[in-house]
Amino acid sequence: MKESTSTQAAADQQPGEVEKWADARTDNLALPEQLQRYFEHLNQGEFEQAAALFAEDGQMLPPFEQPILGRGAIAHYLTTEASGMMLTPLRCEKPDQGIDLEGEQVSFVVRGKVKTALFVVNVAWQFSLNAANEITRVKIKLLARLEELLKFKQ
Repeated sequence: MKESTSTQAAADQQPGEVEKWADARTDNLALPEQLQRYFEHLNQGEFEQAAALFAEDGQMLPPFEQPILGRGAIAHYLTTEASGMMLTPLRCEKPDQGIDLEGEQVSFVVRGKVKTALFVVNVAWQFSLNAANEITRVKIKLLARLEELLKFKQ
């Protein structure tokens, strides 16, 4: 499947241009406010503020890592692992099963890209929000073939 022209163009731009493009794309997405703030804080290097959007016992499930539990641990993880990354959400979906039976959790899947100093990778973030609009869980999935992931290790 071929990427859209705007997505590919953004990936090929200089770092400052990618940041401007990422901000513009986030502004135009139908992201829930809490998720928009999450991406904005991360892109601005405001990791404590990003972690504050989680429930006290919130969970982050990054790829190839153990679950990160609680706001403090999430803030520490983001500070050490996400510095210098540019997250670009491109599409937000609310799965059919996005609301649990008791109406206490709402789920969203956000697809986009993460740009680091070394590479750009397609990513899906699976978010759950509670009734207080706090992030209770985010699972981060890399959307790349094994061959692509192996290139990152070199």
